[in-house]
Amino acid sequence: LIIYNTKQWYQRRVRATPAPVWSNGTENQWSSLFKTETIKRPEPQKNILPQILSENIPVSIKDHELMMLGSQLQLMTISHHVPVNIIPRGLINKSTNCFAHAPLQALLVSPLYHVIQQIDSTYALSPVLKAVKQFFRSFNPALGVVDKMDAPFEPTCIYEMLRNKMPNFNENGRQEDAEEFLGIILSNLHDEMVSAVRSSKKTVSLSDTVLGAGVEDGEWQQIGRKNKIQVTRNTSNNEPSPVSELFGGLTRSVVSKAGAKESATLQPFLSVQLDLQHQNITSVRDALYHFTHKEQIYLNNVKCYRRETLESLPPVLILHLKRFIFDDAAKSCQKLLKEIDFDIDMTISEDMMSAVGTTLTSERRYHLFGVVYHHGSHATGGHYSAMVYHPYIQCWVNADDDKVTNQDDNAVLKHVPGRSAYLLFYKRVA
Repeated sequence: LIIYNTKQWYQRRVRATPAPVWSNGTENQWSSLFKTETIKRPEPQKNILPQILSENIPVSIKDHELMMLGSQLQLMTISHHVPVNIIPRGLINKSTNCFAHAPLQALLVSPLYHVIQQIDSTYALSPVLKAVKQFFRSFNPALGVVDKMDAPFEPTCIYEMLRNKMPNFNENGRQEDAEEFLGIILSNLHDEMVSAVRSSKKTVSLSDTVLGAGVEDGEWQQIGRKNKIQVTRNTSNNEPSPVSELFGGLTRSVVSKAGAKESATLQPFLSVQLDLQHQNITSVRDALYHFTHKEQIYLNNVKCYRRETLESLPPVLILHLKRFIFDDAAKSCQKLLKEIDFDIDMTISEDMMSAVGTTLTSERRYHLFGVVYHHGSHATGGHYSAMVYHPYIQCWVNADDDKVTNQDDNAVLKHVPGRSAYLLFYKRVA
């Protein structure tokens, strides 16, 4: 182990501690994947990262590497402004894997790319992190004039990871859901990174006292709209990760009734789930207004009102247009085929934000960089494709499995029969 100046390292870590926290509502821990092994020979020295001697000395090479990875993640520089300059490439589909291909093409040009690229690949990485890094490394950096796309390839590293995570993955050629796949990737990346950071903190005496441990559970009072007192509860106590820093936000759900204090609950989100069923919803803006409108509910036979607002917004905002709904009459899942308009540039209105949160106007302006479409009229089948913006070649790319072609803005926004926007990827404007 390498001994560093303790005071200097604490200062560096405190400055690097992220503020927002995202949770997927689970407590998956990946430390169980790293079983104790007997060290037969010394491990060659790798990256020189801060490490402080303590009582918890690693008993295996994997434990040591996990702690080193955690230290690297804590010191990592995370920015959503740096463009991703790579050569576009198609993905070969030998089955029904388009549900994975389309979201992966969008994640590839997101700020997550630079986070994954900073991670030392010589570490014994956990399963999802290893698969995503291997996938990202399959794309070449764009240098000089790009006059053609690279040859398509089959992302077998992703399939193998999914088979381990989902025993029934792609069983009998069944089509999976692109939004569910996206959630699996991001939530497990978050869990694996948190596990590594948690492991590295064990090497520092009293680190939890000095550095804190994320957003705390509990209850406190705040002043809401019209100076009303709100009793606020936080439902998440998970530590932050680079994934939560990029994609994680918070909603505030306020319940009010006559003669009582308002009750507010903060909920973390990875993507904003937008209901499209109301007949007046014809655009993303309509769906966002509907998402934040006040509704009447009954609690214990008492009339109350509930309103959902956005408490904090992430640098990368993913909007899920909920097209698949369960039809009680048909006893099956159906697809909403209605056309929904969306814009390249979007500003989240101030009245959609919580009155308690402090979000600047500049933090509410977003620019579209990716769209995942679902093709077909049924929820249980169909096809997925993606449109993603590649900044180096300064144009949109239509990624339809192994077919990759350049497109313009009109092709992204145009209503095409049988094609429906399903996932929208926005990045905060610098």
